Amino acid sequence: MRDFTKNASNYVSFGNNTLGNLINGLSKITVHCWAKWDTFDASDDLRQDSLLSIWINGSGSSGLGLAVNGTLGGGVRRLGTRARSQSADTLQENMGDADLSTGTWYALTAVFDFAGTQIKRYLNGASDGTSTGLSFGASSYTQGTATVEDAISSKDLGGTFRQLDGQCGEHAIWNTELDAAEVAALAKGYSPSLVRPSGLIWYLPMLGRFGPEIDIKGGRSGTINGTVAQVDHLPILYPTSPFNRRFGANTAPASSFVDNSASNFLLLGGGGSKR
Repeated sequence: MRDFTKNASNYVSFGNNTLGNLINGLSKITVHCWAKWDTFDASDDLRQDSLLSIWINGSGSSGLGLAVNGTLGGGVRRLGTRARSQSADTLQENMGDADLSTGTWYALTAVFDFAGTQIKRYLNGASDGTSTGLSFGASSYTQGTATVEDAISSKDLGGTFRQLDGQCGEHAIWNTELDAAEVAALAKGYSPSLVRPSGLIWYLPMLGRFGPEIDIKGGRSGTINGTVAQVDHLPILYPTSPFNRRFGANTAPASSFVDNSASNFLLLGGGGSKR
């Protein structure tokens, strides 16, 4: 995991159009990560404390993102989702049902369904509300030409309210909709590489040991900007080689939505591997 402090210089960059081109043409997209906020921004903004920003066109047109929505005010913070299907769309911004707290780890998942004009949110594997009847002008995501870098946290765009103050990692994107059972598996600590692996198109564990941070699916890795420290990784169950000792039969995944084609797993967390 990486620990971000709220500073316009501290973010992980994937370059212009990198993730936007990856999801171009998809009608359904699932995005997932783990996060823990140290503080929330006081600005009560729609798009604060950003976890992932994908830009669709120009220097100010957001295509898809996960962040904190603070528009309820009074210190209330909820999971915020935003998306456009094409550059001409009005940005569709929504929030979850549950309040977020600082100092707590959350498994955060969102399904962006452009064809179905809806966004589903999940918090720790449970439904966090669905926004329906959204104004998407196209039935699939259509990337334009963005001049802002796709990023975790965010490059300075008018202030530091978008920058993350907290820890995050295990970012992943699928080219399809994960169902409720698959989302629940992620919240239990299964690696994205074990959940619908046929649809996984981007996976950044963000182990924090060196830079760039490696995308183990397609090489769309992230460049560390500023000072973003390593912290202990959450215990995540990864597939690994037969040379690592296997977990017993009672602990290996057996559900149909988890790929257990290889019965060897590595649990990584707490600063190292546990075998």
